[in-house]
Amino acid sequence: MRASGGYYRDVALSVEALGKQWGFPAIYFQQPIHATTHKRLTPWEQKLYRGRSLAPCAASIDSAMAAQAGNTYFSLAGLFDADTVSIYLDEHAHITEDANRKVAERIADLIAPLLQRAVTPRRVR
Repeated sequence: MRASGGYYRDVALSVEALGKQWGFPAIYFQQPIHATTHKRLTPWEQKLYRGRSLAPCAASIDSAMAAQAGNTYFSLAGLFDADTVSIYLDEHAHITEDANRKVAERIADLIAPLLQRAVTPRRVR
């Protein structure tokens, strides 16, 4: 699974290089998955496990992106830790409509400052 993190990091570095060349910021998000949550799983969510886990892959990516954590890389793994309702729909990390809304709101909160800087006119000297 270590290769997954390295591959992810290499793609991220490529995108960052393109961003520098073309003037756009690159931001990465690790989506929340039931394999890495600390949420108390509902009976439905407990049935989803089936012996397969994405946790090693997610951990590999978190490790490979550690230098960018909180800057250009954000893990949303703990986003649902306090929730008590079913969030996860299947073992492939699909989530409910309400959960998707919460993910979108968190992403918007994180990228809003970048968007503000992008639209702020620069002073001409």
